[in-house]
Amino acid sequence: MGPLFLLAASGTAALAAKALRVVLRERRGGVVALLYHRVRTPESYEQLRGPERNFSVRADRFEEQIRWLVERGSTFVTLDRLHRIVTGLEPAPPRCVAVTFDDGSASVAELAAPILARYGVPATVFVTADPAAWVFEDQPRLTTDALRSLRDAGWSIGAHGLSHHGLNECHDEGLARELSESRALLEAELEAPVRDMAVPLNFYDERVLAAARRAGYRMVFTANPGSLLPGDRDHELRRIAVEGGQTLRDLEGSLRPMALARRRLVHAAKRLPPRLLGEARWMPLRRAIFHSPLGPWLTARHLGNALTGLAVVWCGVLVVLALSPL
Repeated sequence: MGPLFLLAASGTAALAAKALRVVLRERRGGVVALLYHRVRTPESYEQLRGPERNFSVRADRFEEQIRWLVERGSTFVTLDRLHRIVTGLEPAPPRCVAVTFDDGSASVAELAAPILARYGVPATVFVTADPAAWVFEDQPRLTTDALRSLRDAGWSIGAHGLSHHGLNECHDEGLARELSESRALLEAELEAPVRDMAVPLNFYDERVLAAARRAGYRMVFTANPGSLLPGDRDHELRRIAVEGGQTLRDLEGSLRPMALARRRLVHAAKRLPPRLLGEARWMPLRRAIFHSPLGPWLTARHLGNALTGLAVVWCGVLVVLALSPL
């Protein structure tokens, strides 16, 4: 065994220890906060290409998922109750789930809300305040009347920025505007307070989280995978994104502790390109990649399987290094 093996083995052991900590954490239960974006009819979903196939879910598949969660005895929580659980004011009930949507596209009211109402499931939508934001190029934003109807039906409404651009690249004045004006506009529409927010694009840093605290947000949600436990940092809460291509079996498997540990590692790698390139260069590149032949393979399941394959190959490399004097 040479120094190269010792270096590689120590790095591998550190990564394995981190994965083990995640598995042990996820085995404790807690709240599963599911993250959706848009819901589509089966016909319109089949016409989608590129990243929207990941960010949209067929209505029939969405109903199948909600029915499965109900039948397995899930307890569904609002943001108010979720805050009490995270802050330790009450324990998390078994199989606790929070259903959340980002962006605030019209399909949330048109397709998702009727399904959730049939099963008596409360939900949350984090709304991008500006109806002209680029994220509404394909589906329009929820109208004021639709937002008020969701509010009256018991939905939690949160903020999701003003323009749906990365908050980490905003200068201080622009960041303050994204945080304060988005909430002010939504509160004016709803005639009710907006206490919580979700980070658009999952582009954020410690400066953004600190600004959100100063702006008075009670909780800040990310797209970082994992469940929520009492004592978690309430300004960097995890959620589990549901992708359009996931079957019910995929969804069930993705909630298991080992799968979440693997997904955490994949997600850490996925955050590197936007951090290095910035939003202006990364977003067009991401779109091009999703429209390329690689696009259908850029799912949590396929990337997780690729990670497992790399791990097997790496174990073989370690064996070779262990037999080498290097």
